[in-house]
Amino acid sequence: MQKVFIAGGTGMLGAATARALAARGIEVVVSSRKASDPVGDQLTAESDLIRVAQVDLLDGAAVTALFEAEKFDGMAFVAHTHQYALTRDKNNEIYPLTLNCFEGARKAGIKRAIFGGSVAVYGGTAPPFTEDHQFPPVVEAGNPAEEAL
Repeated sequence: MQKVFIAGGTGMLGAATARALAARGIEVVVSSRKASDPVGDQLTAESDLIRVAQVDLLDGAAVTALFEAEKFDGMAFVAHTHQYALTRDKNNEIYPLTLNCFEGARKAGIKRAIFGGSVAVYGGTAPPFTEDHQFPPVVEAGNPAEEAL
């Protein structure tokens, strides 16, 4: 059976990806930085093929150890900085998260990886983000996301 890691698997895109893969009979491990995650709990309740791995994606050694232990066939990177991270320093955490995951995948010999995200979709809108936002988003004057830049 194939096994895929989803970085950001408890976010909106990650959860949808996990459900789609599990529906096709693929085992999925989603990441969560928290010990208890309501979305992760819901995903694991929905399918025996989905489980949550608590891992700090900022910790490269922890990411590499997870990849070595799990023997993933593929990775989907759809993580982003937290939706309330409205400062440049907090948003810049996405770079080491990304590098740690792709380096862990490289070391583990993973040959299939995808990279995606919803930041561009929701750019300029204030969090929390949901699937019922209108597209394209309208940037409003005084928007906290705009002021943080």
